[in-house]
Amino acid sequence: MSLIGLLLRGFGGSSNFSETTTGTLEHSPAEIVQQLLLDRGLATDPELGLAWPAFVSKLPSRPDSAIACVDVAGKGHGRLQPSGKVPSHYGVQVLLRSPDASPGFVKLRNIAVSLTQQLVRQTVTVDSTPYIVQAIVQLSEVLALGRESPFSGNEGETSDCQLNSISLLISVKQVLE
Repeated sequence: MSLIGLLLRGFGGSSNFSETTTGTLEHSPAEIVQQLLLDRGLATDPELGLAWPAFVSKLPSRPDSAIACVDVAGKGHGRLQPSGKVPSHYGVQVLLRSPDASPGFVKLRNIAVSLTQQLVRQTVTVDSTPYIVQAIVQLSEVLALGRESPFSGNEGETSDCQLNSISLLISVKQVLE
């Protein structure tokens, strides 16, 4: 077994690095992270109209307290020998809007801890397609992005809502049945 395999096994991962980080996904990594947030009780389904809805690739103007999971650039890790596969991790940014700075910061920090420190090889199902999330790595601390731009179109007007963000790398594999 390779050194990378031993390290991954020690962190709850698979010893076959290429198998867990390559291949195609039926759903976007942002959709998978959204489902993780729903499964872990960190967010709610937008269709239910409850507190802290999690959206994919958009952050609608309402409600004030909301979360968006957005696909961003990931990271490749070079070519494996002898297979020639190029393992990679997918990039996801989690944006959070809240009426007050402190509760939004705490909420996003709790999301980061849950996804990066408490997740070990979790199975997630999106639209009946199962995935195994090996691990999620946090690339940034919670970033305060400031006040949200106004939606009304009035220049000089600012929203009372604060925006925060974290960047993540996700190692995920679709389970083939």
